[in-house]
Amino acid sequence: MALNALKHCARLTSGQAGRVHSVFTHACNLLMPNGELWVVQTREMPLAPNGIIVDIDDLRLRFIAGTSVACLPRGGDVSMLGSTPVSTQLISAGNAANLRRFASALSVFLAGQPCNGIRLALQQEPALADVYQRFTRWLTNGEGDVVPLLRFLIGRGEGLTPSGDDFLVGVLLVMENWQHPRLSLLRRAIPPLLLATTDISREMLGHACQGRYSQHLLALMATPAVNFPAVAGYGHTSGLDMLAGMGAAVSVLYPSYFKLHVR
Repeated sequence: MALNALKHCARLTSGQAGRVHSVFTHACNLLMPNGELWVVQTREMPLAPNGIIVDIDDLRLRFIAGTSVACLPRGGDVSMLGSTPVSTQLISAGNAANLRRFASALSVFLAGQPCNGIRLALQQEPALADVYQRFTRWLTNGEGDVVPLLRFLIGRGEGLTPSGDDFLVGVLLVMENWQHPRLSLLRRAIPPLLLATTDISREMLGHACQGRYSQHLLALMATPAVNFPAVAGYGHTSGLDMLAGMGAAVSVLYPSYFKLHVR
């Protein structure tokens, strides 16, 4: 269980009802009355910042989208003795040596991956390529206003987490781990723009702006070569879009060693 989700446990027994926002084999998103999005996950999933992993194989057998759910105890206790709290907060451990290793490993890995998601869009959409170039210039030297660029990226793409949002999560992860000087500016600029995207993506980016990431992303910062495939396989193109965002940030931090191809 994510430490950030511990607060949910008391509410689960208070009769507070949530609505099943969406349900998949390995994840179920519960939208609560206060607007929070809780994520119930099966044991195979990387723990999300607002996640609770349960010992179930297929959540579609337990939840139906659109229905209300609540935990209504009829006597007895709800025991947390079998749960394990896990922090999803990134502890920055970046330095010049591991940045060089990460840049090299990411460059090699992306070169062997299919060009889809935002990397394909960068080659096909001149407007997006222009925003990308302006965004990386802002990351490099603070040139221009980042807000219009973020407004263009946030919510851009299809699915529960659009490609532009996944890209920004990757950017934030690298910026935080290697303490990029404009990290705090980016963290302040993103939240006011989140109404432009989906509920799930809004939650994901909101957590990233507070330094909380899914376990597979945290693992990537610790042992990149081992964990690149796990991230790349996440979602339809979400994982590869996150890796593209990491590439954009790395290209700024270590330009002599990494460059994300943009036509």
